[in-house]
Amino acid sequence: MYRIGLFSKITKVTVKALRFYEEQGLLQPEYVDSINGYRYYSSTQLPQTFKIVSLRQCGFSIPEIRAVLLCPLS
Repeated sequence: MYRIGLFSKITKVTVKALRFYEEQGLLQPEYVDSINGYRYYSSTQLPQTFKIVSLRQCGFSIPEIRAVLLCPLS
């Protein structure tokens, strides 16, 4: 598991963007520590993160990305 800062470096997605994606329901941390609030992500979340980034780069809106992620074929 990676803390949000390390996951940000690995994915080249800012911490602010990761938090925004969480707020928008696109990418939830694998685990949030109830004591300190640290967010942890797993390597299994890398493909979804890269999919979100790719869709944003193609000009998809947040609601459109949400729809793509909910599609069983995605």
